[in-house]
Amino acid sequence: MKFLITSCIILVGAVSCTQKKDYKYLGQTPPGFKAELFAPGIVSLEDRNESMITFSPDGKTCYFTQHAKKWNSCSILETVLNDTIWTTPQKASFSNNYSMCPSISSDNKHLYLAMAKDSGMHVYEFSRNEDNSWSEPLKMNDEISSSSAEYSCHPSSLGSMFVCSWRAGGVGGCDGWRIPSVNGKYQKAENLGLLNSVVGDCVWAPGPDEKFLIFQSRRPATGSIGGFFETDLYITFSLGDGEWSNPENLGPEVNSSATESSAWITHDGKYLFFASNRRGSYDIYWVSLENILKNTPKEPLVAFNHLPNELEFYQKYKDAKDNTTTIYFNLETDCQVKLDILDRAGNKLATVLDEKRAMGQNSFVWEGQGFEKAEYLCQLIASDPSTGNITRESTIQVLLK
Repeated sequence: MKFLITSCIILVGAVSCTQKKDYKYLGQTPPGFKAELFAPGIVSLEDRNESMITFSPDGKTCYFTQHAKKWNSCSILETVLNDTIWTTPQKASFSNNYSMCPSISSDNKHLYLAMAKDSGMHVYEFSRNEDNSWSEPLKMNDEISSSSAEYSCHPSSLGSMFVCSWRAGGVGGCDGWRIPSVNGKYQKAENLGLLNSVVGDCVWAPGPDEKFLIFQSRRPATGSIGGFFETDLYITFSLGDGEWSNPENLGPEVNSSATESSAWITHDGKYLFFASNRRGSYDIYWVSLENILKNTPKEPLVAFNHLPNELEFYQKYKDAKDNTTTIYFNLETDCQVKLDILDRAGNKLATVLDEKRAMGQNSFVWEGQGFEKAEYLCQLIASDPSTGNITRESTIQVLLK
């Protein structure tokens, strides 16, 4: 009898300690600090291309983008958790044959996606009906859906919208833009400025409360902002007062010698989902953000040109009228240094520095007074003081807010 009682106690203990299976994220085992293939055989299939995935805040609905092999069409696939069973991914009822980048608001009431419907690729909004279905698509206002193309859209928990767009006023072709919301109304689009590079930066995914952003970029493979090979994922942190940290490459635990793109961050900020073609076709991968958020440097933003270690600058805006820009440069020898401000077409507007500078690290503070809000080119020419021969030239873009 004693043996039976003991056995029963052990059995009861075993049952009480058994954890309930977590069916979120298609029941997949959460990843560690190195990116892992997500849902192989269910979402990530070898014979097709997938990208741009999102989950609803309650974790019961998943949408992702399926691309045709020839990349001439794309559609949104949907899978839903019914009790403990996820449905087989099927084309969503609201998707046409050119839809991509689905995202769901943090209150689970609005769905956004980029879709070619009337003319060009633009952002559309769906509202949740009382029966839990989605309304008809509504093209969003001109600040979000401009006359140019928008291929991604991510709402933040603060109500802002982050899009990548080729609209006028950008830094390098496809740029990241933030559209703030005030009392539920979207305001004027704000270019993310120095976070963008001249080579294009796309699909900006905000973390909870916009404390950090993850985006894709083809910026150069040399210097502190460089990538591994093709398109890589980068992270930048909010430093407060509208300032951001210098974008950092997510490193070999996330990026590879292939292409990494299409970032999406879970609503709780724990996991990063993205697409990569490291297996040949594009598949979905995911990784824990814990290590990245804890150990990534959060240095103030320093923008580099396409030759990183030659000329760099840092801008700090104390108020709306402050355009202070500190320009840093290193000299191999004593040089006569000339610093010109040009417009985007390369026309000289002013010389702000023309003096002899000593070998080593140098800097110059440009106040930007008398210059209108715009983008400018800053050109540095260093020459030998005795011969006048130019020893080096470098040009960067400077944005005045």
